[in-house]
This record gives sequence, C-alpha cells and structure tokens, in this order.
Amino acid sequence: MRGNKKYEGSIKVLGFEADALNRAAKAAGFEDITDVPHEFITILISYKKNPADVLTTVTMSGVQFTEDGFEMEQGAKNREVSLPYIAMNREFK
Repeated sequence: MRGNKKYEGSIKVLGFEADALNRAAKAAGFEDITDVPHEFITILISYKKNPADVLTTVTMSGVQFTEDGFEMEQGAKNREVSLPYIAMNREFK
C-alpha cells in the first residue's frame, strides 16, 4: 500500500503581485489566498536553463498557500514575498 504524495515549496513574487493575489481572493469571497480551496489553484512554471535547451514546464495542481505573504521590511525599495504552499500533484513536461 502506498501513502499519499505531498509536494511542498514556496514561490517568490514581488509584493504588488502578492497583494494582487490577495485582492483577487477577496473579490472571489475569500478572506485571503490561504482560504482559497486547493482545487482552484494551479501553479505553472516554464523555463530554459540555456537558450538552446528545450522548454521545461512544471505544473503544480491542488495548491494550498499556507501563508498570505503580507510582510514589511523597513527601508526596502522592492518587497519580495515568499508564498509557501502544499500541492497535491506535480508534473514535469
């Protein structure tokens, strides 16, 4: 018998992007992004390590953010926010 797989990580976004995610969650009737059900959130990342490489795509589905990303640093010009998450599935293509 196998156990459930769980994928954990965090994504780093700029403060205004984290704020936009929280505003979108509020507009949908949730308190913040941590209240949005995991069935509604998917993270899609596409990248190349070198220009000649094939594009790699990572899809995380069933994502639940565990923190809302609201934090302030004194004197910071650009606010970078880490959004920790737990995901139900991960696929590489």
